[in-house]
Amino acid sequence: MNVSLPIWRSMLFVPAHVEKFVAAAHKRGADGYILDLEDAVPLEQKAQARAMLASGAAQVSQAGAAVLVRINAQAEMIAADLDAAVIPAVRALVLPKVNDAQTVQDIVARIAVLEAQRGITPGHTLLIAQ
Repeated sequence: MNVSLPIWRSMLFVPAHVEKFVAAAHKRGADGYILDLEDAVPLEQKAQARAMLASGAAQVSQAGAAVLVRINAQAEMIAADLDAAVIPAVRALVLPKVNDAQTVQDIVARIAVLEAQRGITPGHTLLIAQ
């Protein structure tokens, strides 16, 4: 199988819940923008950040850059993050603090279900494990 993967020379982290940062990010010239749901977002604002992903993705990609989302590593937040982030506008998910293959396999399985339910081409959502 010959798979063509994107080349992102530069990626800029943007806190997904800070509207002024999201609105201006596309002017920075990065190849990709990582809308951050993890460390940059206080616990009490995570739901708000998830709710802002679709509009944020449209804003940061307006100059043609790729949209990535860094999800939370805590098991209790992964499902909500995936539900918000597996959308056509998001090209990849950044998985922080990965310690075992099973976590990645579980995430891959959930992404496959979400892509199928949402009519997204299987395999559209790439992963970057940290």
